[in-house]
Amino acid sequence: MTPPVGYNQIVQMFGNPTQPGFEAKYVVPITLPYPLIFEDAVGVRHVLLKIRCHKFLAGEIQACFQEIKDNNLQGLCGYFGGCYNVRPVRGVKTKLSTHAWAIALDLNPATNPLGSIGDMDHQIIEIWEAHGFEWGGRWKRKDPQHFQFARGY
Repeated sequence: MTPPVGYNQIVQMFGNPTQPGFEAKYVVPITLPYPLIFEDAVGVRHVLLKIRCHKFLAGEIQACFQEIKDNNLQGLCGYFGGCYNVRPVRGVKTKLSTHAWAIALDLNPATNPLGSIGDMDHQIIEIWEAHGFEWGGRWKRKDPQHFQFARGY
């Protein structure tokens, strides 16, 4: 699958997250090949064995995590910051985040905050990029925790 370019292609490929029924139609749970840690808003850590993403990317996302496990890189990619979340881009109230479509993931958020260079390992970046995801660490406004299956948005 080729990543969409821009808003219109994203909506054409993945649907409109502001429409009623989007979540029920498109967002599915996937089983992870290894557990991830998620820290909630009050600082409680949860062990995740499943995450939710867009059904059209479920296979690609599982393949990325499986490749990480197969290469014994779980220690470099063990924290999850979220995938599906209908919200605007941080600091841009008029533009939906790619998280709204469940086509973006945040990984290792504590050490890769928005606006920083972060410490995302090049092996993890290469795996996600090989599967068509764009890494936010290459953007002008750096977001090194962010991987999205879209371009030009």
